[in-house]
Amino acid sequence: MKNDAIRKINTIGTVGYVLSTIAKVFLIIGIVGTLAATVFFAVIPADAFSVSIGGEMKTTVDLSKYITIGDKDAESVVNGINSDSEINVTGMDYTVESIEIKDSVIYATARADEAMTITPRTLVGPMISSLLYLAASLVSVWFFCLLCGAFKNCTSPFEANVIKKMKNFAFSLIPWAVIASLSESVSKSFYTGNVDITIGVNIGMVIVILIVFALAFIFNYGAKLQKEADETL
Repeated sequence: MKNDAIRKINTIGTVGYVLSTIAKVFLIIGIVGTLAATVFFAVIPADAFSVSIGGEMKTTVDLSKYITIGDKDAESVVNGINSDSEINVTGMDYTVESIEIKDSVIYATARADEAMTITPRTLVGPMISSLLYLAASLVSVWFFCLLCGAFKNCTSPFEANVIKKMKNFAFSLIPWAVIASLSESVSKSFYTGNVDITIGVNIGMVIVILIVFALAFIFNYGAKLQKEADETL
């Protein structure tokens, strides 16, 4: 008869297995849809459509609930921002045309230096990046599903099958973290119009991977202790 702790582990494994199975289905649908969109944008004529994004940007910042900006302070702020000042939003450069502070509310108007043009060919790169990201996510979710399946059917969390599945899941997170960083870089290149592919380090993801590996080694050590205890008895 299973004790209460093992039943809880089996229940958690069952819930995780069901949720990860649902996630796999949605990821597969996303991969198929993204692949179809990638092929579509790659084969249709490059001049099939063209969208330009730019124009004027108006910003309002209400500070009246937090601070009061006097007339002299407002004048100093406005004088400190000249017409050559630039701001960058989603990779596009905007030049400040006017700024006004009234009753602690800042009103600013800026205009894009140049429009960003989107054509079918410019969408292929982001689509391929998204496809790789979804594929890497599917691999990680697949191994997580296998791990949950091992927890669902185990009679002990220190079984060799559980430990093996945990290590496999940890290894599957490594390419996912790299591709996630690469995908973000490709997206930024799409918005800016400048190809600048870099691979960064997501500290949060690194910590998660290290935690999963640590748990795998802890479970492995627990399995050895359990084996020694069983042999002693």
